[in-house]
Amino acid sequence: MDEGAPEPRDGSFLGVVPFVLMAAAQGVIPYTHTVQFGPAFQVTPRPSTMPLWRDVLNASGIGLLVCGLAYAALAACFVSLCRAYGDEPEEAGLLARRTVLRYGWLYPMLGFFGLPSMLLGFCLPEAAHGALPWLTLGVMVIPLFVLLSTLKKTAETTGVSPGWAWLCVLVPLLLAFAAEAILLGWPPGGGLLDPWLPQMVAGN
Repeated sequence: MDEGAPEPRDGSFLGVVPFVLMAAAQGVIPYTHTVQFGPAFQVTPRPSTMPLWRDVLNASGIGLLVCGLAYAALAACFVSLCRAYGDEPEEAGLLARRTVLRYGWLYPMLGFFGLPSMLLGFCLPEAAHGALPWLTLGVMVIPLFVLLSTLKKTAETTGVSPGWAWLCVLVPLLLAFAAEAILLGWPPGGGLLDPWLPQMVAGN
């Protein structure tokens, strides 16, 4: 095993806290019913019988649920593959678990519903929204690159060859995206959570 592997007391479990905060924050903009978030910090009220505080709490819960289930699928698959292809299954599984716990906070930043993308659309003036797809792609690339490169390095540290390490990274990522598609639909709308999503997201 690589001498640079994390030590048993590396505090990786502390990564769960920022993951929960990021995932909950990620759900506020896309999943809130009582207000609609527009460009240039516009907040437009929408008809709803739900108090705003409860609506925001529900939206945060949906964000946490979607990110939590999707990342749990990614983590379980990644750990399983590292154990299967690594040199020492127990040690490989331990190192893989530490990595997914430590870097899980990056997952809520991925995708067009990711926290940076949502904040970018909310902050930019309407005149700049023509460039929004490219800017969104830009803010998605950095956390995606960090997460993928970290997982791949961990897989290689466990003894997986560089070629097979990509398998240990890409298959779990695709599984996570598939879990999101089941919950939200793809494109968004028609998923399992459709009755709890705002009209704009649900595509009704």
